[in-house]
Amino acid sequence: MTAEQGRRVLQPAALWLHEEQGRTRASANELAPVLEPALQPVRWGGGGAADFLRTAKEESGLLVDWGPEEFGFMHLGFQEYPATCKLRRLLLEKTPAATPAPAKLSARGWFGPGTRYPHRRQAAGLLSLAQ
Repeated sequence: MTAEQGRRVLQPAALWLHEEQGRTRASANELAPVLEPALQPVRWGGGGAADFLRTAKEESGLLVDWGPEEFGFMHLGFQEYPATCKLRRLLLEKTPAATPAPAKLSARGWFGPGTRYPHRRQAAGLLSLAQ
């Protein structure tokens, strides 16, 4: 799996975590329904969602295990950015289910200032994860 494919798989997980204020970690079983659909297009041959999470933790350093089979991003910024990229992609695809999410999340102040205005970072070429 390439780094780009790995980012694409982690984006829905980051958004799912971010959909509930304060949620920064989850078990592999909780993340499996979110990751499995993202793993299919990249043809991950390394096992299931739990195996992907362990591999991502060991190879990328973006994820850490907070306990037995409990995963989260190493830093909130590492969660916010892929969540924002996923939202951007959903909105550009005009996926109706995604439309309320940005307002809901932003209204609660859960997204940090750097992720509220992704169009500003796009101008600097920093939104490559959403491409």
